[in-house]
Amino acid sequence: MHVHRTARTRFFTTLGNEVLRDNRLSFCARGILGHLLSFPDGQRGDIRTLAERTPEGRERVASALRELERFGYLKRVVTRTTEGRLYTEVDLFDAPDGPLPQAAPKAGFPGSGGQAAGPDGDQPPKQRDEEPT
Repeated sequence: MHVHRTARTRFFTTLGNEVLRDNRLSFCARGILGHLLSFPDGQRGDIRTLAERTPEGRERVASALRELERFGYLKRVVTRTTEGRLYTEVDLFDAPDGPLPQAAPKAGFPGSGGQAAGPDGDQPPKQRDEEPT
């Protein structure tokens, strides 16, 4: 597996919020992405090895890897050696290949979504002079 990262300082992994908030990905896929990005370049990151490290199991890990591949965080290429053996070359990215869904610049906490909610999801303050209905 080859991990492609932007410049980092030693002994920690940094993920952009846009990756962690990419609603196209399940939480399992986001967790596996963070886990894989914490590995050094050249580390083994196949389904069997990952499934041994998590209670999710092989099928859930495989599903999460397919999600990461579908949205451009992971690329797998199967190659045949001169001896005829197959191996999978894996490239992992800390940003997706395609465009990310963009969050509003001042997105605040989501409100109820009703008509009275402001553009940033905040509710307007109640008028103190009004009687409850």
